[in-house]
Amino acid sequence: YTIHGLPAVKIHDYEKGMIREGTEEDALRIIRLADAMEDIKKISSVFFYSVDLSGKSFNKELWSVKIAALLAKNTSKIGVFELTHHSQIEYLLEIECIIKGTKEPYKARPMIQTVCYLMSPLMLGNPAAKILLKNVKRGFPIFMGNMPITGISSPVTCASNIALGNAEILGAVTACKAVNPDAPYKGEAIVSCTLDIKTGSISLASPEVALQDMGLRELYADLYGLNERHMASFETDSNMPGGQACFERGMLNFRNLISGLPNYMGGGYLCQGQIYSMEQLIVDIEIAKWMERFSRGIEVNEETLGVKQIQDAGIGGNFLESEYTLNCFKK
Repeated sequence: YTIHGLPAVKIHDYEKGMIREGTEEDALRIIRLADAMEDIKKISSVFFYSVDLSGKSFNKELWSVKIAALLAKNTSKIGVFELTHHSQIEYLLEIECIIKGTKEPYKARPMIQTVCYLMSPLMLGNPAAKILLKNVKRGFPIFMGNMPITGISSPVTCASNIALGNAEILGAVTACKAVNPDAPYKGEAIVSCTLDIKTGSISLASPEVALQDMGLRELYADLYGLNERHMASFETDSNMPGGQACFERGMLNFRNLISGLPNYMGGGYLCQGQIYSMEQLIVDIEIAKWMERFSRGIEVNEETLGVKQIQDAGIGGNFLESEYTLNCFKK
């Protein structure tokens, strides 16, 4: 299980029953929790905060550097660093070199792997463009993303959302290759949205979102032969931990599973990635474990059929005291 770098900026304070601005203490608690849990293999820049342990505020341009330094000091499970401004790149590269004990970052797989999101329709604005340009010139991998909103920044149908999303990503990658043909293209984050015309709100977890993302992923697999696409599974429209968040997280994870992309990542996020909840993280991990077990299916062979165990137990017997049962549970 991976907690990737989609930094939330607020925390759900379960004890106080409120949503508030996050602090360094909150970020530290999240990191320590993730570090202590065996099921979590990687944690990235999960949370941005503006108040340090002494209670002092700092400029948000330091967000990425602050959380990267906190990760480096408190866990060995570091995934990637998220950028919000191109001026942060040099500092984050220095932190990466210190962590890895190298003089230069690994170009093939740097810890800076920001997904640069386009602005639908068909725009790449600042600061994403400057971040992307700097990374491409260095020869770092290209990661693209877009979030076309059906009915607002894309036409109102699912098919047109897919067509626009594809055009945006292809155009941005072409521009990057024009700057540096050797910069490797590593993929895109497929995250579409829909407009709820009744409420005027934007949804990142509606049925149409699931269909649009699956459609774009299928297009890339069938038309371009690109199978390793990433569809976000962290999204929920709920701003509180609970039933809605669990249902939407579960459905999006299941969508990824049946699409051949069982990537269990992004636990703990609420309100479309803006709020973080440690309580929701615990529940999300249980959802991911259910999905992972389901994905393995049923193994059928002479041993698993258990004919001998059935014969040994006999009519009206039980299998709880069986040595075979105990050995299987240990696994």
